[in-house]
Amino acid sequence: MSDEESRVENFDDRAAKVLGVLDDEAGNGRAATPGGAGQAENAEAASEAIVPPTSWSSEDKAAFELLPRAAQEVIARREGERDRFLSQRTQAVAQKERALEAQRRSYAQHLDAFIEQARTFDPVLGEGARTDWAKLAQENPAAYVQKMAAYQQRVEQLRTAHHERRRVAEETNRTVAARELEQLGAKLPEFHDADQRQALLRELGSFLGDSGFSKEEIGGLADHRAFLVALDAMRYRKLMKSQKDTAAKKIVPASKVQKPGAAPDGDAAAGARLTALKKAARTSGKLDDRAAYVLAALRDAQA
Repeated sequence: MSDEESRVENFDDRAAKVLGVLDDEAGNGRAATPGGAGQAENAEAASEAIVPPTSWSSEDKAAFELLPRAAQEVIARREGERDRFLSQRTQAVAQKERALEAQRRSYAQHLDAFIEQARTFDPVLGEGARTDWAKLAQENPAAYVQKMAAYQQRVEQLRTAHHERRRVAEETNRTVAARELEQLGAKLPEFHDADQRQALLRELGSFLGDSGFSKEEIGGLADHRAFLVALDAMRYRKLMKSQKDTAAKKIVPASKVQKPGAAPDGDAAAGARLTALKKAARTSGKLDDRAAYVLAALRDAQA
């Protein structure tokens, strides 16, 4: 065998060995792929944090983070089941309330129709209203007894219908008031506190009374939207009065000589005050803070 042939044979052997090693590595890699993918998926699933229930307090959420993952999964599952159950019950109750309200409204309409027809078209009531009962008792006692009995029966039926109509109206008012109060509490967190709620109601009642509303009109304020509008008007009126009082008490200092190119102290103070009001309006989101910033900005623009 020549040297050239020997080199070729050695090269072929080395190439075969290299290819065999590559094939073995590829096979091992393919065999390990399912297990490796499963481990990666498990690791990814384990790395996903379980979110604590949103209704929990900050302290409870912090304690939830310290629990083992198995306990977190059980709690999260049970909380989810409870929320779904409460949501279904709430929807069922709301559906029953809507059906009951529709029945109550239909019943009230029938009562109104009965009362109106009795007043207008009932011949017994009409004749009784025109009858001189004292004269009839003297002239025809038998007819008096008969007609008086029929008349009193119709009057009692009409009185019962009036009482029932009043009862339905009161029940409807209580239902509407409870619903409006619930919606109002959702928009005004301070309404959940009894003391704050009473203080706010007294203040708003005084404001509406000073604005010309009667006690009956104030007591009849049931729509939560009208309540919120009145509350915004009261707070805006208070804000304007506060701004006016502050402007009246403001003392204008004597002007100082400033160096050329230096910013006046008054402008710097006004800018700092406006920045503070802007920050407070963005941070709190309250109507009073936003209105204070807008008014301050308008005054600075007009100055």
